[in-house]
Amino acid sequence: MWCVLTRSGDGLSTIVRLASDPTRQKTAFGEAILALARTRLAILRDEPLPTFDDAEGALRGLDDPYWIASALLDHAEWLVDRCQVEEAVPLATEAREIFERLRAKPKLERVERLEAAYVTSSTSAPTSA
Repeated sequence: MWCVLTRSGDGLSTIVRLASDPTRQKTAFGEAILALARTRLAILRDEPLPTFDDAEGALRGLDDPYWIASALLDHAEWLVDRCQVEEAVPLATEAREIFERLRAKPKLERVERLEAAYVTSSTSAPTSA
């Protein structure tokens, strides 16, 4: 369910709206996921971006490898979309290592597509003569 919600603007908006409910119970995990949802929503809406660092830092504090790697992969994809491949490579590499340990095949396939995209973009870049 989370994967479906976090890949659509409507789902992310719902998560952020529910999170603003003052009666909700706050947990460290919930706050970390909320930081990631806010970042994803800002990307979808092309709004000023809350930093991925907030979500990544919160998730690292919880020592949850799947969610850490998911945030790293989202961040790497965002950087590649902005032609910031050099910054994306270490994030994608760390995400790949985690997903390999977890045997998370669908996520590994996403990393592979990302790696293919930045290999293609770096080989098609103009060279100086």
